[in-house]
Amino acid sequence: MEKNRFVQLVADMLYRTNRESVRLETPYKSLKEWNFLFEVSLAMMLKEEYHVEVTPEDFYATGTLEELFQRVCAPHLAGKN
Repeated sequence: MEKNRFVQLVADMLYRTNRESVRLETPYKSLKEWNFLFEVSLAMMLKEEYHVEVTPEDFYATGTLEELFQRVCAPHLAGKN
């Protein structure tokens, strides 16, 4: 369920893309909103929600929302009971 919440949080940031079309498989860098400002906003949201620092390397090394989730959120969530 945590993956669904992650997708919903990203979808809530969108204003030009149909939010219902956003899935784990979505290549997030192809979203109409994707630019440097959106990248920074996404990093800030992830820090606030998941307490993780997202680096430019994290964005560079991932392509889909699921890859981004696995890279920055899954290790953090693994410690939660």
